Amino acid sequence: MPDIRASAVAPGAGRESPGRLAKASRAFRRNKAASAGGAILLALVLCALFAPLLAPCDPSEQNLYERLKPPLWAGEARKTYILGSDHLGRDQLSRLIFGARVSLLVGLSAATLSGFLGMLFGGLAGYLGGRTDEAIMGLADIQLAFPSILLALVAVAILGPGLLNVIIVFSATSWVPYARTLRASILSVREQPYVLASQALGCNRLKILWAHVLPNAVIPLIVIASFQMATLITQEAALSFLGVGVPPSIPSWGNMMADGREYLQGAWWLSTLPGIALMAVVLGINFLGDGLRSAIDPLMRS
Repeated sequence: MPDIRASAVAPGAGRESPGRLAKASRAFRRNKAASAGGAILLALVLCALFAPLLAPCDPSEQNLYERLKPPLWAGEARKTYILGSDHLGRDQLSRLIFGARVSLLVGLSAATLSGFLGMLFGGLAGYLGGRTDEAIMGLADIQLAFPSILLALVAVAILGPGLLNVIIVFSATSWVPYARTLRASILSVREQPYVLASQALGCNRLKILWAHVLPNAVIPLIVIASFQMATLITQEAALSFLGVGVPPSIPSWGNMMADGREYLQGAWWLSTLPGIALMAVVLGINFLGDGLRSAIDPLMRS
């Protein structure tokens, strides 16, 4: 005998139809900016994974006799310093490659952890409602009242600099967009006729949430994660530039820009090259996020 509760659920509710997915995929592939952003992100991942193989030198190896060597195209550098050397004689190219590891680790880890935290709070707010919803959304409103970089700066200053502390702080201060998005999805879906009929027939609300609300919210949350990742990479560089982020012993783009600020006139490449790398990665991730958003939103699809 067929389950009468299954008939109360709208066919295809909670999952994307093949036709819609195919249209979104075609729209994404036609977006050249999104493809370029994906290529930049792929390059960042490859640099992070294969940094020991790609880097020509040890990024921490110092040679004061070779300090402040200009890039190779300036005609004065040795072939071992393609992008020049810093004030301690460390190879800039190697430090840029290893710095990609820090950016990817902080951006991906913090975006993932804050996503899980936001989904937990957003799910509780939308599912339980009442005072729980008011308390969680009130906390979210309070956090939104303060600039995220200011909260991160204060928290890292209290906990102390360190890669793990930076990830923890970013995860704890970046959950609000995920929570608000998931809560809105739950509030819009839980009043649908098929959900109300399923509840009337005794279907578990938690099962409805898992089967029909979360699948509809997954893609918007992925888009949010892409923009959050770019923001977190920028914030990590800002904290490292200020000296309260990643320790100076770890190669990172923020540390490299901070080291080169005293040599801008005579050794412009020390700060300019990591700045260009940071700009390219953040721009690429934003292009990728815009492409995902345009592909899944029918109103933005041409």
